Parts: sequence; C-alpha cells; structure tokens
Amino acid sequence: MARASKPVPDSQRRRLLGRLVAAARERRGLTQREVATLLGKRPSAICDYEVGRREPPGLVLIDLTVVLGIGASDLRGIARAA
Repeated sequence: MARASKPVPDSQRRRLLGRLVAAARERRGLTQREVATLLGKRPSAICDYEVGRREPPGLVLIDLTVVLGIGASDLRGIARAA
C-alpha cells in the first residue's frame, strides 16, 4: 500500500523557492535591485524571497515568473496554491 507523502514544511518550501528565484535571476544576469525595480518592490524584499525569510505573495510570484523566465512547471511542488 502506497503511503501519502508528507507536505513540505513552510520554511523548507520558502528556501527551495528562494534558491530557484536566485538561480533564475543570476541566469538572466540581473541584480536584486534590477528585479526589484521591474516589480516595483524594494531590493530587501527580493533578498527576503531569495533567502527564504518571506514567501512572495501570489501576484508577485506570477510577476517573478515572467521577469525571470520561470515556467509554472518549475514551481510545481514548491509554491503553495493560494
């Protein structure tokens, strides 16, 4: 009998998401400040997302996927459905 998988703890999910965002930003050759400007956010917010201190709200997450070229499939299993 197959066991149900345990949900990923919030802190672990935030860290995984943050690493994905940071890697995508670096691949695009953007600084945190540049991403923040494109999103109308403060650079400290981008830093908080990348290190897992905060999770980007749903609309910001969507904007990040557009700015960084991250597909929704890249976020599957990491970002919590709203």
